[in-house]
Amino acid sequence: MKYLVLAITLTVFTGSYFVLKTMYEGGNSKGAERIVITLN
Repeated sequence: MKYLVLAITLTVFTGSYFVLKTMYEGGNSKGAERIVITLN
């Protein structure tokens, strides 16, 4: 159970990191489009 929570937390953390990274690299409009793609 403890490992499951750790894995979920790690996945959310890395996911949000990549979203922020793409926002910085691609500008605001492209970043927003990539966020929508990532969430879907």
